[in-house]
Amino acid sequence: MQLVTAGLLALVLLGATIAHLVKLFRKINGPDKPPGPTQLPYLGRIHDLPIEYMWLKFKEWADLYGGNGFYRTQMLGAEFLIVTDEKVAEDLLVKRAKHNSDRPNIQSLFDSKSSNGSMEYLPLMGRNQYWARQRKLTHSYITEATNRRYNGVMYHEAKRWMARLIENPDDFQFSLEDMASKVMCQLTWDDSTLSEYCTKSAWGLLTQMSPAGPITNVLTPLWHLPLFMNPWKKAEHKRHDEQQEWWMARFLETRSKMANGEMRTCWTKQYIEKTALKTSISGDAEASCLLGMLALVGIFTVAGPLSYWLVTMVHHPDWQAAVQREIDEQCGGQPPTLEDAPKLPILRACIKETMRWKPNVPTGVAHETEVDDVYAGYFIPKGTRILPLDWAFLRNPVKYPDPETFRPERWLEPGWPTFQAPLTQFPTLKGMTSFGWGQRQCLGMSLTQDELIVACGSLAWCFNLKPKRDPTTGMELPVPLDKSNSLLIIKPDPFQMAFEPRSEERKLEALRLWKESDAKDRSDRAEFLQTAAAKRGEKAPAVAPIGNLPLGMPVISPNAVVSTTLACSFILLGNAITQSFMGVPALLVDFPHPSTPQHALAARHLGRQWPVFWQVGNVFFRPISTLGIFGYAYASYAAYKKAHSSSDWKFLAVSAVCHLITVIHSAVNMQPLNAKIDALSRDGVGKMGIKVDVSLAEHYARRWIKLNLVRVVMPAVAGSIALSQTVKGRLN
Repeated sequence: MQLVTAGLLALVLLGATIAHLVKLFRKINGPDKPPGPTQLPYLGRIHDLPIEYMWLKFKEWADLYGGNGFYRTQMLGAEFLIVTDEKVAEDLLVKRAKHNSDRPNIQSLFDSKSSNGSMEYLPLMGRNQYWARQRKLTHSYITEATNRRYNGVMYHEAKRWMARLIENPDDFQFSLEDMASKVMCQLTWDDSTLSEYCTKSAWGLLTQMSPAGPITNVLTPLWHLPLFMNPWKKAEHKRHDEQQEWWMARFLETRSKMANGEMRTCWTKQYIEKTALKTSISGDAEASCLLGMLALVGIFTVAGPLSYWLVTMVHHPDWQAAVQREIDEQCGGQPPTLEDAPKLPILRACIKETMRWKPNVPTGVAHETEVDDVYAGYFIPKGTRILPLDWAFLRNPVKYPDPETFRPERWLEPGWPTFQAPLTQFPTLKGMTSFGWGQRQCLGMSLTQDELIVACGSLAWCFNLKPKRDPTTGMELPVPLDKSNSLLIIKPDPFQMAFEPRSEERKLEALRLWKESDAKDRSDRAEFLQTAAAKRGEKAPAVAPIGNLPLGMPVISPNAVVSTTLACSFILLGNAITQSFMGVPALLVDFPHPSTPQHALAARHLGRQWPVFWQVGNVFFRPISTLGIFGYAYASYAAYKKAHSSSDWKFLAVSAVCHLITVIHSAVNMQPLNAKIDALSRDGVGKMGIKVDVSLAEHYARRWIKLNLVRVVMPAVAGSIALSQTVKGRLN
């Protein structure tokens, strides 16, 4: 009977589940929904969306369901609107940018949107106050650098790269990324030696944020497993903390060099010296992240297109030859500069066509809707992820006839839909769909275009890019066109190719140009440091700018002071806990009653042992507490002087007051009681002639324990407050 009941119950549950799934299936595939592939309850279409080359599947669905320029799908309950037509993208992401410019949360990053105030990753932030102020500052820095022609950094690094390719051509993929990284490291910190780690950090972040990265970006519930059984979260903790520490170290190193007058022009110096005095950026932690992220983004936005330039030129030697002829005719036998760009339309056309033919952000970067909306009669709920599918935009046969073929003439010859005049201005990379849409359009378009003109132009000036031959068979090694990683920003899989100097004279000229540029750079740096040293020798500065502090503040990092003072607080706390809960109670174990003969002996013994406590306090721990007063007071004053951190100084002032209370309490309440207990060692007669009642020996000691609780609580409060401020990174 029980078996029958259980069977019936199972059938009922099964029927109810099937009914629920059928109802849900009909709901999510109803006629009111935008067109798209059939969705399965809870799964959507995650079961047949490949992690690798995801954009190809999206394009396949676009051809089936994207007749209106968009279609809809789901992934584990997340709603997606895949946009396949530029007009729809313009409508939703530009004209309605006010409501469609948020970013979706990336599960495998901690607070990727900065919803909780992390303020770390500008391109991934939600549309909030941190995003607005960081975007404004980033735009101003890049614009100024563009107007200054990047202080010649791009030319210097392109010459270095040509020399490296001559000396070690097989290492071209590393040296390519290193060239892009060195440019950004010099612009950000004026230190090209940071490039190798910066590149590693950039690709680490890109992997973590990509669907093809950790599986937790696709199977999002796995991210919420407990830490002990969550290797993905452990790995991200390590990557994240290391990256943040590195960014902050670079920031503080720049500040230290500035204090000695040894820091040349760079974005970080510009921030500390000028911007920090008037910006709404919250402090050093946010500033170091903003600048570090700026350096990282400039690496993979250049490395991807530049890698595909190599692939493209190997497969299209006719266009490579056309670019070489143009440079030879227009640049006087030298590598092209940005001043030559208006005279080099073929070079610019080939760069732009490479980015169209092999886009390095083929899926586009998702926006997220902030309100419910209706478009073309279809309801789009709040929280929908709008994905502008760049692969579809750039293969639109109406705008780009023969889209699968590399055809730079589409940008150069009248009659093509994409042709624009004059050719001194067009073609240009600015405004390409690959750089995003509306308020989320990439701020580095000019930087990317300029670096590609310099790098690709230098390659064409110096080398013939060819397939490499197998040394055994003599056969050409293939350079694949369809092999790449599947990260959010892609680059070709490793391949082999040959860099053949166009002539011995050109080879020697390239090496000479690098030697000359390197010697000048070393000379300029040495001269700058000599000048700084001479100035210090003439008059050593007593003051120097520290973060947002004005001139006149001592050159001592508030973070360093607070870190030291924190140790004082917790040393005091540990000592007081030991005294109140271990040391003194141990002396009072089985303490005899005053009416017993043993009491007088026990009282004298207590008095003899007592100086161990109060002498240590007078000689050692009272100075530590006094140091805490001055340390926290200094840090509070430093924070007060920062215009944008007026709240922080109050917390640190409380910490200073806590230490002051401890010192006063020790002098006023604890010291007289110490004297009484000390008098017990002399049968109740103190050193100053005071007399105490020996029968109250245990009472004195237990009262001392209670009064000492102030020395437990005050350092604990002071240290906790200061620790919270330090963790926030808002002291410098």
